[in-house]
Amino acid sequence: MDLNQNLLKNVTYRPIQKSDYPILADLISDTWGYKKFSSPKTAFRMGMLYLRGCLADQTYSCVAVKRGTPVGLILGRGKKPGITALHHRLAQLPWILALLLTREGRSVARMFGGFSDIDSNLLKESGKQFDGELTLFVIRSDQRGAGIGNTLFGNFLYYLKSQCVKNFYLFTDTTCNYGFYEHKGLARIGEKSVKTPIQPDKEMQFFLYEYCA
Repeated sequence: MDLNQNLLKNVTYRPIQKSDYPILADLISDTWGYKKFSSPKTAFRMGMLYLRGCLADQTYSCVAVKRGTPVGLILGRGKKPGITALHHRLAQLPWILALLLTREGRSVARMFGGFSDIDSNLLKESGKQFDGELTLFVIRSDQRGAGIGNTLFGNFLYYLKSQCVKNFYLFTDTTCNYGFYEHKGLARIGEKSVKTPIQPDKEMQFFLYEYCA
């Protein structure tokens, strides 16, 4: 048995639970770089706000758990979000308010706030219609390369197949491992280079990828 197989033996997969939210919000804030530009408290608020937004857009979740701790998450949808979408949208409000009440929170929110507009424009410019979306995919840095991402992604594809989803899309950028998606056979159908406050010395590239069954 190789090292990766041995590591995967200690990992279980299940739907997301509310008790996972704080750990996953912290994982998001670390992965998305919120901690580089703000205090731990503000970074956590940003992570929780982002997580709740993604939860509002999902119909599928799978968490990778190792020794009782979530180390990876994938969220996606194969149809329009159900009745829980409103619940998660409302749950964002306290986190939005907490950010707006501090100067640092307002600054960081502005820094990252324009990304969704870039993504929306990429989708609009593609002129395509999709059955589904991969809304969030994150792995703890010390667990990457062990096969957890492959399993989470494979589970998501299996779900989409069960829902008769023919294609889906996802957004990513140059701060992420976008090569993973190309390795999995997704096609890049949109791209935009923009100067952002988080990388003021160079342009950051935003991508739209498509998967067809």
